[in-house]
Amino acid sequence: MKLIPLKLLSGIFCLILLASCASGTAHIAPVRDFEMNKYTGIWYEMARLPNDFEENLSNVSASYTLRSNGYIINVLNKGYDVKKREWIEKSAYAFPRSESDIGELSVVFHWPLRAKYKIIFLDVNYRYAIVTGSTMSYLWILSRSPMMRQGVFPELVEKARSWGYNTENLIIVNQDMNIMDYYNRDDIELPSEIQSRLFFE
Repeated sequence: MKLIPLKLLSGIFCLILLASCASGTAHIAPVRDFEMNKYTGIWYEMARLPNDFEENLSNVSASYTLRSNGYIINVLNKGYDVKKREWIEKSAYAFPRSESDIGELSVVFHWPLRAKYKIIFLDVNYRYAIVTGSTMSYLWILSRSPMMRQGVFPELVEKARSWGYNTENLIIVNQDMNIMDYYNRDDIELPSEIQSRLFFE
C-alpha cells in the first residue's frame, strides 16, 4: 500500500484548518433559475482575490463543456504564467451540489477533494458573473469576453463589496493575449480603440 507523505497530510490539514477559520459564504445565496447549458462555454477572469493556485497568472480563462449525460461538466482552466513565460492548463470536472437550477457546483481536481463553486451573481444574458467558494477569501469576476463595457465592472465590484468581500485586494487580470485572439475571430470586429484600452470596451 502506498503511503501518503506526512508533509502532504500536514499541508491538507493546514488548508482545512484555514478554511474553518475563514469567514464562510453561507449568508450569500447562489443564483436560482440557473441553466447550465447557457453557462457552458468560455469565461474570462477579469478580477480575483489573491490565491496561491493562480499566483503570477494573467490571461486566465475557464472553459465549461457539458458531457452527454447532461450532468457532469468538463472544466479546463488556462492562464499565462508571467514569471515562467508559459501557458498553464488544469483540467477538472464539476457537478451540481444540489438542485440543477441552483448555481452551485462541486469542482473536482483530485478525487476525493472537492471545491465549492458558487455563482452569486449572473446577469440575465449570461454575460457577466460573480463566483465565490466556501469562504470569503475566494472571489472571481467573470466575463464572456476578455473586455467589459465601461460601467459594468464598478457595478460588479460594488455588489461584491456589499456582500462583505475585501474588494480593495482585488487583482485586475490582464487579458491582453486573449483580447487579440478573441477579436481575431471572423464573426467579431476589432474595436478601433483596442490598442489604447485593453480592459474595457
